Amino acid sequence: MLNSDRIAAILMLLVALVFGTQMGNLTYFGIVFPRAVIIALAVSSAALLVKSWTGRGSGEAVDVRGIQTVALAAALMVVWVFLIPYLGFYVSSVLACLFMMVLVDGAARKPRTLITSLAIVALEVAAFYIVFAKLLVVPLPKGILF
Repeated sequence: MLNSDRIAAILMLLVALVFGTQMGNLTYFGIVFPRAVIIALAVSSAALLVKSWTGRGSGEAVDVRGIQTVALAAALMVVWVFLIPYLGFYVSSVLACLFMMVLVDGAARKPRTLITSLAIVALEVAAFYIVFAKLLVVPLPKGILF
């Protein structure tokens, strides 16, 4: 069995490393917040990694079958990012959230729950869209559908 704290710490250190190497073209003021977040992520992940080796209150043992679900969720996120330029932010985000719910929650596979979840996700993504596109004036990708 694997230690969940150790796995999470290693993954987050890798995320911090990947994002840290992508900040080369940011302006002086544009880099301040991302750098602070990456440093905080790296420091907290390193602390969690050290904690996982000390044995004091470290994470639960991880069942390998759960890792398959996490891998599928990660693959779904990659597909979501790939589809954004083609389907647009709104449509691809609603579909990705819907598939993620079906993957993670067995109850979401029932038709009534699925329809309710779809309506809630559509409203939530619409709220994000309005906040970013209209209030913050952040251009979001528009696809062939929306």
